[in-house]
Amino acid sequence: ASPVSDDNITATKAAKATEKPKAEQKSAPAIAIGPGNSSRTAAGLKAMEKEWEASFNDPVVIEKSVADDFVGTSPDGKLVSKKSLLNDAKTDRTAPPTTVAHSLDVHFYGPTVAVVVGGAKQTDKDRAGRTVRHDYRFTDTWIYRGGKWKCVASQALLLPKR
Repeated sequence: ASPVSDDNITATKAAKATEKPKAEQKSAPAIAIGPGNSSRTAAGLKAMEKEWEASFNDPVVIEKSVADDFVGTSPDGKLVSKKSLLNDAKTDRTAPPTTVAHSLDVHFYGPTVAVVVGGAKQTDKDRAGRTVRHDYRFTDTWIYRGGKWKCVASQALLLPKR
């Protein structure tokens, strides 16, 4: 340990006085990944997929993960856009289901295009309050542009009960 002196105490106090309170500190993005087909990029895309699935209908995550020109197909065959996802997220008052992504596999098509194929297990409550479980398979297409990875296309399929 270094000896305590008036200089050390003064320097410590000066440093603390210039620190922003924790609430004002900006945190670094959870996932900072660039283009390329590296294992680091694949891990970052998997983390983004898991965050998107886990934070069902969260407008902040939708804004961060979904491209403005996104087009998707829901498990019931409806076409969805970023605008419709955000609208649903802001107006849906039901408790969100618990969703966990799994079995994620990333395929690269050059340094700026990736397709993530995976599954999702969802647990929800029906109108009678009973627990309902669903399994999905999905394919998401991600593009690196403007310095960020964004999902531009998605298709999800509800798997039949076993």
